[in-house]
Amino acid sequence: MAAILAVVVHCLRQPSDLRMDLRERGGQFVNWEQRVHCRPASFVHVRSVEDIVEIVKAAAESGKKVRAVGAGHSWNDGACTDGTMISLDLMDKVLEIDKARGTVTVQGGIRFLVLQDALAEAGLSFPVLPSVPHQSAAGLIQTATHGNGAKHPCLSSLVVAVTVVTGTGQIVRVSESENRELLPAFRCALGALGIFVEITFAGLEPLFALTKVERPLSLDEALLALPGLLDSQPYFKLWYFPGTGRVQLSEFLRTAGETPTTDGVGTWISEVLVQQHIANLCLHAVSWARGALRKRLLSLVFGLGFKTGRRVNRSDKLFNIPVLIRHSENEFCYPVAQAEAAIRATVAIAEAQAPAVNFPIEIRFVAADNTWMSNNFERAGCHITCMAYNMQTDEFFTLVENEVCRSFDARPHWGKTTMTYGPDDYAQLYPRHGDFVALRNKCDPRRVFANAYTERILGQ
Repeated sequence: MAAILAVVVHCLRQPSDLRMDLRERGGQFVNWEQRVHCRPASFVHVRSVEDIVEIVKAAAESGKKVRAVGAGHSWNDGACTDGTMISLDLMDKVLEIDKARGTVTVQGGIRFLVLQDALAEAGLSFPVLPSVPHQSAAGLIQTATHGNGAKHPCLSSLVVAVTVVTGTGQIVRVSESENRELLPAFRCALGALGIFVEITFAGLEPLFALTKVERPLSLDEALLALPGLLDSQPYFKLWYFPGTGRVQLSEFLRTAGETPTTDGVGTWISEVLVQQHIANLCLHAVSWARGALRKRLLSLVFGLGFKTGRRVNRSDKLFNIPVLIRHSENEFCYPVAQAEAAIRATVAIAEAQAPAVNFPIEIRFVAADNTWMSNNFERAGCHITCMAYNMQTDEFFTLVENEVCRSFDARPHWGKTTMTYGPDDYAQLYPRHGDFVALRNKCDPRRVFANAYTERILGQ
């Protein structure tokens, strides 16, 4: 009984979604996955731009480091530092909503979950959203976070103005009317250009609803349907379940805004209780099982993911999904023209590793943009996310990178785990990498914001 209780506690324990407080962790930063740790020298909840300027100037003068943290939802060490870690959780206000222009200006610490609700109250919505809404606005755009819309670019592309405290303590405004030429660089800054205190997003639309239509297909059927989906569907995603040969297709159809929701208790039972908590318990058992028992348990878990049905709700309620199972992620963005080949190659590696690979592979598509460090800079992308639960992922992720990603010039997602890439690789993959490094040198000459993560991408 004690063992069962321990498993239940393990699976249900979750961090706070809307606040980051290291006092709850004995001064140690732990990311959402609970695999990345660091112990900053100090942790500060800043309340104003002046607070940030003071901290940054002091760090620059003393040779110390500063990193900002949002929700800690990245799978890598992007937020880590042994210097001062600052949180913008107390700078989380909606400053202005301009319904006529379709813009919203916010402080950097606001969580997207809160922002989405504020916009809905004003009758507005984003045209596309990420799966996880608990990220801060500033954190989200540092990694060019995207949704699942083949006709929509990443969220960073919607940014039309930012106010940033650079590594010298200077307050810089970058917008369509001020320092305009730098806006494509600041839209995805990797935490290397400064602390983002204000952000203006454009492109907001009147509030709309979606109908989510789900159905299972074979892998071959899904790939055969792919060109038509890319041509006709503004939003869709695929989940491949290793060992099954099958894909779950989710299509999101725009629906009249006044359409009543179909979600209720039954949806919570299916989407949260069954597909999150019960699946979590089963996956925990799978991680300890061996042989035939492991295969049977994994088949049971994957069976929970296949369903046929329709849901109607406010767009953000369907773009966002509950993500309550802690897991590892490795995501790369491939040119759309190579999508089928990349999907088949990734699936082949997962099948060769089966039943060790115990989590589905997610496949999404994102439109091209002009953001310098975006995965989709000047090319539309097929984003393939490999995931794993409670397993040693080094071999699996390294195989995917060396045998698939490098073969197709795939670009790693900035918020996920990357095993083998360094500055020279990124310089080849991102045409404006050199320009971004030069801008980083100007904005942060003393490397106040540098850490192991930025050095792997930009060099020292």
